[in-house]
Amino acid sequence: LFGKETIGITDADVGSYLMLKVIAGVITGSFMLYYAKKIKYTSILYAITAIALFIPISLLIYSNSTILGAYFFLGGVIFTLYKISIEGILLEISDNQNRTVYIGIIGAGSILPVLFPIFGGWLIPRFGFNVFFLLFAFIILFSFIFINRLNCKK
Repeated sequence: LFGKETIGITDADVGSYLMLKVIAGVITGSFMLYYAKKIKYTSILYAITAIALFIPISLLIYSNSTILGAYFFLGGVIFTLYKISIEGILLEISDNQNRTVYIGIIGAGSILPVLFPIFGGWLIPRFGFNVFFLLFAFIILFSFIFINRLNCKK
């Protein structure tokens, strides 16, 4: 929506950008497979948070159609790392007795990625993209608090 309204990208461009997101997911998944034993979950979460914070802040400062593909690529990296880390972390911190509860938490945690775009669809027409990006960045900053409190062995 941001690219269409501010930069003027076409539907064909969106398809290309989504392909970049998929390609990023494949590359990131392959990288993680190779380095799985060397990378800690908390490091992955810090990387996700840093990248996710970079995107809205850089969009506030500089938006251009030539780098819009990079944002989609980074979105694919974030999505893949998130899926790998969140399920692994919840399984690691649980034991056999409460594992089903934590798997349920994974499912319940999936509601936020559904609700936030709906909220964004309400917020953007009323206040604009800048307010949405600032709110998004502010929410992401809270992630650092929770990552610091996480006690993972791996």
